[in-house]
Amino acid sequence: MTTRIKLLALLTLLCIAALVAMPLVPEYVQPFDATGGPTRDSLKVLPSSVGLPMPEGLQAGDVFYYADLSPRSRSFFMSSSLNVPAGTSVDLVVHRADGIHQVTVPFGSVEFLNGSTGNRIIEIADYLLTILATALGLLLLWRGRNRAALGVALWCFTPLIQDVISLVPMSPPYGMLLSRFGSTTSAVLTLVGLFIVAMDLAGSALQPEKRRAITWVFAAVVIAYCAGIPFYDIKLYYTATLEPASVTVVRGVHLLGFGIPLVLLVGAYGRATPLHQARIRWVLFSLLGVVGSYLIGTMGGNIDISPVLLNVLSIILTAASFVGFAYAVLKHQLVSLQFVLNRALVYGLITSLVVGVFAAVLSFLEHAALNTETNRTLALIVPLILGMGLNTLKRNVDAYINKVFFRHRHRAEESLAQFARSSAYAENPETLLDLAADELFRHGNPQSLAIYLTEPGKAGAKLVRQRGKGSYAEHLDIDDLGFLRLRAGDLEVDLHGVASSLGTEGNVYAFTVRGEVLGFIVLGPRPAEAYTQEERRLFALVAHQVAVALHSLKLQEEHRLLKELAQGAFTSLPTAQAKAKELIGAAG
Repeated sequence: MTTRIKLLALLTLLCIAALVAMPLVPEYVQPFDATGGPTRDSLKVLPSSVGLPMPEGLQAGDVFYYADLSPRSRSFFMSSSLNVPAGTSVDLVVHRADGIHQVTVPFGSVEFLNGSTGNRIIEIADYLLTILATALGLLLLWRGRNRAALGVALWCFTPLIQDVISLVPMSPPYGMLLSRFGSTTSAVLTLVGLFIVAMDLAGSALQPEKRRAITWVFAAVVIAYCAGIPFYDIKLYYTATLEPASVTVVRGVHLLGFGIPLVLLVGAYGRATPLHQARIRWVLFSLLGVVGSYLIGTMGGNIDISPVLLNVLSIILTAASFVGFAYAVLKHQLVSLQFVLNRALVYGLITSLVVGVFAAVLSFLEHAALNTETNRTLALIVPLILGMGLNTLKRNVDAYINKVFFRHRHRAEESLAQFARSSAYAENPETLLDLAADELFRHGNPQSLAIYLTEPGKAGAKLVRQRGKGSYAEHLDIDDLGFLRLRAGDLEVDLHGVASSLGTEGNVYAFTVRGEVLGFIVLGPRPAEAYTQEERRLFALVAHQVAVALHSLKLQEEHRLLKELAQGAFTSLPTAQAKAKELIGAAG
């Protein structure tokens, strides 16, 4: 076992232990929520979202100012995630209509999944996000083979790091410092991870001097961000002064840290390889989830939507970003982003419209035709019939949308289907093989394509057609693993992970008739895009129909030979035997 494997195994065990222990660690938090008060240097008291009772002497709506608090008390409200030792309390000076009051507020114990229903939903969603991100991070470390995978892994571990640090109980002001350290570390790892991804995907298109210059600029931005956070905290802790300008500067530096890798990715896109271009598209698309989550966090208080819904939506967007990044750096052949977006959005919109129409029509029928006196069986049959009718309508609309909005893909699939249907009528096997190679290469867009025919006996298979830039052997051994799987009954073989002379990527489709493998088609990988399930189904259909046509032509030749023998067309037995051997060798 190598040192790398040992370290990864240890890290995996630590992550699992941390995830299991997180719900079990006791937390002591303030028994009320605080939001921005009438001025920027004050906070307003709200009921606790985790279900703790309002402490004696404190009322919802009370306002307290940073300037009235001691530095120790002030530190409790300088971080949103803080866990303190049992028995900790905070001294407040609150303002209300009847005057100014001094209140000592003890921190309350809260268990996992405690409080209101909304709080439980948020806690579950956040915990699931941490599990998902950690699992993706470990997967990237175990399976990743490039720097981009390492960069995404750093980002994936940020929720776990921040959650673990926030659960460590520590008295003020050290608890605030630890919490700030956790949030800053998470932010820095996110920036560094994204920068590593950008440099790995786009850096090859840059000169070494530019790479070094960009790296130094990025390092300066990260250092400035790390220095700006404690400056802001020290200012607030000792002077109770909030300076909006300093907050804006720190946020601007943080956004600049995001902007550098984004500009790097966009700028190098045109010079990147097709695979890296596809990965860059997926990375940029996945970042939309981060942007959406950030916008929700900054504008949540300014829109009239449930905070629970906003929090859950933010978590979902962040999770989608994690998954998108991991998919981009782990998969070699990616599904076309345009294909996914178009079909997902259009079909999703159609489904939403159908569901909306169903709900509207059903509501109308319930008010206009169905009532308490209506037979129950009829009341059940009506929505069933309505649903069946709308489902049929949806399928027809989907087919129409596929023809109109996805013309290129639809025509390619339709052409392959038509060729599969008409190939059975070919009269010349050589022409049939040419047509099959041309049609599959034109409509499948693989990097390379090859057709092999099985040779008689134990000679293996012979290359008879080739398209594209691939390099294929003229003869394939009969015991080649890819060929063995075809002979064992597999109609399709994914070459990834198969030790075959046909390559390490692509798909193989057998010419099989009645259990006999006449040959096969090798479709190499498509540049930076995986084949869809529908395309693979059509490839298999074309291979099957070509096999049927080859078998039919073979039978015709055998019938012609028998007919010539019956009619005495051959003057000698050796001539007939030579003709039979030629037929078996050509078709075998």
